[in-house]
Amino acid sequence: MRNINNLKYLEEYNKTILPRLEELIEPLKSLGILYFDYMKIVDNEKCFRVGTHKGFNEKFYELALYDKFNPARWPARSDKKMTPHYRLWNRGSGPGSDQIRKELGMGEGICVYRTTKHYKEAWAFCGRGDQNDLPNLFINHFDLLMKFIVYFKSVASDIIDVSDERKLIAITFSETVQPEETYYARLISDFNAKLETGKYCVESPKGKFWLTAREIECLKWKEKGFSAKLMAREMDISHRTVESFIDNIRSKSPLSGITETIKICQQQGLL
Repeated sequence: MRNINNLKYLEEYNKTILPRLEELIEPLKSLGILYFDYMKIVDNEKCFRVGTHKGFNEKFYELALYDKFNPARWPARSDKKMTPHYRLWNRGSGPGSDQIRKELGMGEGICVYRTTKHYKEAWAFCGRGDQNDLPNLFINHFDLLMKFIVYFKSVASDIIDVSDERKLIAITFSETVQPEETYYARLISDFNAKLETGKYCVESPKGKFWLTAREIECLKWKEKGFSAKLMAREMDISHRTVESFIDNIRSKSPLSGITETIKICQQQGLL
């Protein structure tokens, strides 16, 4: 059952720490990012959120938006490298929070998600409605957002500490949804199947070369650190055949070694 006192406490807490939050996002403002939210959902489905846009903060409680951030819609658990997922939004592109952002004069934004075994985190970055260039920044300089996230977690650890249960809102959902990544996994699988070909052209600073689909598959497992025997097990072939594939790659690639070849293949979307 939801504790009304927790709702009021978190709302007042956000108002109290707002000046410091505004100070912490000063680096973002130099990039044209004026508004920032941080949200955390712990495994018992309780939500913590702080944000810098006063109008959106009010709507968050007035319209019970906390019940619309269904964790089932969030990306699945991040991999061992803690790779984040993100979603770009277009102001007013749909019902709910996107439409509210439009009404409040907020513009396009991006939400970065990270999912672990025990909690989910999200960082939202947004500008004004008249800033049309921010999506280019989000896509071409995503590394800057990731750097800010590390900075924020380092300097705002006390602000986002959720050990005080009064900061947590119990969240409930009336719908059962299929996680987005399940839907996209099917589309991606179909897409990749249609791109299958006998040989792939790889372009490098030292010239182009051709690799077969099986050689590309070898590089995929090699990048994960698999030995020839483990690769053979995954590919259902002998380890001698795997070694032959690796030798072929070395002879075809003009690059200095397998590591460099893997890097080029990654850059071109082959791995």
